[in-house]
Amino acid sequence: MKRRNFLPAAAAAFVLALAGATPASADSINVDQSQTVTNYEVGRFAIGMITQSFVPTVSNIRGFSVFLGRDFLGAATGDLDYYLLDQLSFNNVVTFGRRFARPLAWTDVYFPTPVQITPGKTYYLVLQGPRDATLLGAFEGYANGQVYFGDKFTPAFAGDIAFRTYTVTTPPSAVPEGSAGLVTAALLLLPLLTKSRRMCKP
Repeated sequence: MKRRNFLPAAAAAFVLALAGATPASADSINVDQSQTVTNYEVGRFAIGMITQSFVPTVSNIRGFSVFLGRDFLGAATGDLDYYLLDQLSFNNVVTFGRRFARPLAWTDVYFPTPVQITPGKTYYLVLQGPRDATLLGAFEGYANGQVYFGDKFTPAFAGDIAFRTYTVTTPPSAVPEGSAGLVTAALLLLPLLTKSRRMCKP
């Protein structure tokens, strides 16, 4: 199956440049939601996107971590696209980006600034990784969410991916939920990038 990519290339490059594997040194990072068991293959990216829902208990999210596996003969190294939604629709993107990932290890993603979220509300972490990569987790390991497959968000029979969500105790200036500062900034740059490419054509 061809990899679906809802992340425009120019926007992806911009967000990738801002996103990091480590947070700002001044941040006090804490784990909010987590499921760290990795003894079950939840799904394979070869068949499409994999989504994990979760319910935060805090008012901001600073990033997340997931654990990738791999097919028997696959390298499973490459880009991991992510989208945080507040509803099961790509019309409700809170933030998004891209991170380089390797298998059999935790991949940490930290947003450039904390994003405001609503405690007690369900959010959805949508992931698309290398074709020969998998997401490991537990058959039933997280009580406050579930897994969905594909861009139609088909509920999984069972399973929760191994993941952690990060929060900061006192965020300096959180990006408001729904405004998605990274998304806005990336999309604002797209017309300029497109115009620049047209001007460079012979």
